[in-house]
Parts: sequence; C-alpha cells; structure tokens
Amino acid sequence: MLSRINRNAIWSLAGGVVPAICALCSVPIFLYAVGVKQFAILSLLFSINLFFFVYDFGLARVMHFFLPKDKYKCKKEQKRLTSTSFTLAFFLGSVISLLTVLLSPFLVEYWLNITNVDTGDTILAFQIAGCGVLPSIMMSVLRGCFEGRGDFKQASVAKIFSGTSLFLMPLLAASVTDSLVYLASAIALSRCLALFVYIKLSKNINFSNFLKLDFSLVSKIKDYVFWAAVAGFISTAFIYADRFFVAGFVSSYELSVYVASQDILSRYLIIPWSIAIVLTPYFASEKFNNDDFRDVHLRAFKKIFLLTSIFSLTAFIVIFWFLPLWIQVSSYFLINSISIILLCGVVFASFAQLPLVILYAQGKAKLLSLIFFTEAILYICIAPVVYKKFGIYAAASVWSARLLIEMTALYVASYKVMQSK
Repeated sequence: MLSRINRNAIWSLAGGVVPAICALCSVPIFLYAVGVKQFAILSLLFSINLFFFVYDFGLARVMHFFLPKDKYKCKKEQKRLTSTSFTLAFFLGSVISLLTVLLSPFLVEYWLNITNVDTGDTILAFQIAGCGVLPSIMMSVLRGCFEGRGDFKQASVAKIFSGTSLFLMPLLAASVTDSLVYLASAIALSRCLALFVYIKLSKNINFSNFLKLDFSLVSKIKDYVFWAAVAGFISTAFIYADRFFVAGFVSSYELSVYVASQDILSRYLIIPWSIAIVLTPYFASEKFNNDDFRDVHLRAFKKIFLLTSIFSLTAFIVIFWFLPLWIQVSSYFLINSISIILLCGVVFASFAQLPLVILYAQGKAKLLSLIFFTEAILYICIAPVVYKKFGIYAAASVWSARLLIEMTALYVASYKVMQSK
C-alpha cells in the first residue's frame, strides 16, 4: 500500500509542481509585458478561473468521498455518479458564468481601485474571463473522479495540461499585445481546451445521458454536496477572492506586491497538498482502520514537516539575501515585509492540508463548514476596520493569522474525529 501511495504522491506532485513552475516563471514576464497596473488586473482575471477550478461546489469532494466505497467499485455505478456530477457542474457553471458577466461592470466601476485604464475594455475582459468558469467547474469533477478512484497518473497529466495552458496561452497573447481583452480571451480558450483533454482522458462520462439528472443519486449525495460546497467556497474564497476584497482598500501598486508575493509563496502549498490528497481514497475507504491511519498519517506528516522546513529556510534566504539585488531600494521594505508575513501564513496552511483531507474523507463536510464559517464571521468583522487603518500590512497579517487559527481548529477537529472511531 505504501509503495502505491508513494507512486501516487509523485504523480500528484508532478501535476502540481509543473503548473506552479509555469506560473512562477510567467509572473516576471507578465510584469514586463503589461506593466504593474495591468498585471494587477490580469492577476484578478486569472483568479476568477483559478477560484472556480479549485472551488467546485463540492462535486469533486463527492467523488473523493463516494468512489472509494465498495458500492462504487463497479464501472456502472462509477459512470452513474460521474455523469450526474458532471451534469450538475454544467448547470452550476452556466449560472456562475452568467453572473460573472452581469456583475463585471459593478466590480470594475464601483469596487476596484484602478486608474488610467480603459473601463470598457476592462469590463469586457472580466466578462470574457468569466466564460472560462463553466469549463473550469466541469473539469474539476473529472479531476475528482480520477483522484477518488486513485488514478493520480491520469489526474496529473490532465492537471499539467490545464495548469500550463492557463499561463502559456496568455503569454503567447502578451507577446503580441498587452490588451486585457485578448489576454482574457486566451485564458477562456485555455479552459475550453483543458476540458477537452479531461474528457478525452475520462472513460466514466455517459454522454448519452448527459443533461439527464439521476435524481435518486442527487438525493443521496445532496447533504454532502451542500456542506462540501459551503466549506469549499469559504476556504477557497479566503485564498483567491481575498485579493478582490483587499483591492478596495489599497493602491494598484500595493495590490500587485500583495498578489505577486502571495501567488509565488502559496505555490508551495501544491507540495503538501499533493502528499495529502493521495491519501483520500484510503481515509475514505470502509476498510481503513486506526492502525493504518496512524502509520500513514505519521509518514505523511514527517514528509510535510521536512519539506516545509526546507522551503521556509530557502524563502527566508531569498527574501533577505537575494531580493535586495533584484528590486529598487524604495520598494524593498514593502516587498520584504509583506513576503515575510505571507510566508508565515503559507507555513500554517501547509500543515493544515492533512487534517483537511482527513475530515473531508470522513464525511465531516458540515463540521468543516462550521469552522470556515466562524473564520469568515471573524474576518468580516475585523478585516475592513484594520485594512482601512493599516492598509496592505494589515491585509497580509490578517491572511496569515486566519491560517494559524484554521490550522489549529482542523487539527483539533481531526483528532477528535479519529479518536471517536
């Protein structure tokens, strides 16, 4: 079992690291090609599609939870579950894409603190990028299907194409023009091509029954879907939608520093997530016992601890020794301070991946929703006050402090759940 877990972890790691490297390499190129202010807007266009690839209304979590069960070992039941989830994703994705198109004018004209840009083009760019939401949500279901049945090779191949195309296609567009409309079009097109690759790799979609919901199955999974959707929305919003909230309190330059630092540092989370996610089929299995759990959990925790320690030390050296050689003196204090604060949050988030996977795999989506909802209430009460007074430094501090609270709550909850088994 351990050899298969290690093999799956390598594939999962590849599926996360390759797109992350592509994303990291693209940041300085985009900054050079479109400028700092345009990059701030472009990063929000990316965030829309990244958010709805990561957040899937709980449908990928459904695959993680149900597919390891004995009932869904047979091909017929797998296809039934996957096709139903895929159809739900189509309807939900269509609604969200439409809402994104309708709300884009309000976002650009009344919320974002941007100047010296063409408002009409910016609105159109957000609307076009919003069209990529539908394929993003649909492909996340297929990703959940691959991972739920332990086929991390297929999942990783699809993720590599999806993740690299998301940045490579806009880079190609940026080599010709800095128009946000064309860059947004490249983002949306990359999502459609990625969905095509996912479909080609999947053999569990019954297209003869596409758009025909199996309501008996919907009734069975609705509770898990609802609470997984709530938990997933709040936790994902804290990562990708947080910057939209911050954008209303800081300048375009400060937002660029915040987003670039957060994006670069948070890419590391792909590594602990890759180690944790491959354990989902085992933690969700009806045959998994406490002795297996303790052994597998301890091994995974040691790997995450070692890799996070190495990453933290490396990031610290880069920030204090190499960063001053690359940036202007006037910008150093801001970038240095924000990077260190956000680094702390990334460390907390890396250790939170294991208990998060355990709770989802054990069907505790409602408990997770309660934890994340409590965080959200605290965030809404505190963030606007401190953002208005302390600006970008408060934004980074609140982000990291929330992740510390979240990590602690998840470990306490997962410990109690496993003790009760």
